[in-house]
Amino acid sequence: MSKKRPSYFAYLWKSTKWIILNAVFATAPLWILCVLYFASEKKIGGDEIDLLIYDGAIFFVSISLVGAVLVDYILSGFRPMGVARFVIYLFPLVVLFAAGTNFLLIKFNIISNSRFLLTSSTTLWTVSLSILYILFVKTDLYIKEDLNNDPRL
Repeated sequence: MSKKRPSYFAYLWKSTKWIILNAVFATAPLWILCVLYFASEKKIGGDEIDLLIYDGAIFFVSISLVGAVLVDYILSGFRPMGVARFVIYLFPLVVLFAAGTNFLLIKFNIISNSRFLLTSSTTLWTVSLSILYILFVKTDLYIKEDLNNDPRL
């Protein structure tokens, strides 16, 4: 008797939950500061929240999640071919290089730390591309793992 293979949407939903849960835990310090800020009627924590954002916390959380997916893929033993190889292995390195360059330019006061604001194009592009990468690569990995673990699918 063969098992019914889950739909692509089911795998995509599993990847979405992975992103959300990891992002919540990775940004826990920011959430805790926000609770403190509002509980104190905006008297405590505002400067710390600004500092986290201006230091690129959201920016670096998205990059670290991309790195986690890359490590998962490498450790899975699956070897992508063609364009998938570039997307899975090189894309995270390009994002990391761009982020590192921006971070160094900010720290050496060559460019403004406003690049790390939640509304800056640098942060929006990095977070958006990271989410797309994670969604599709993690989904692909879940599918391959299921097929590898149960060939009846």
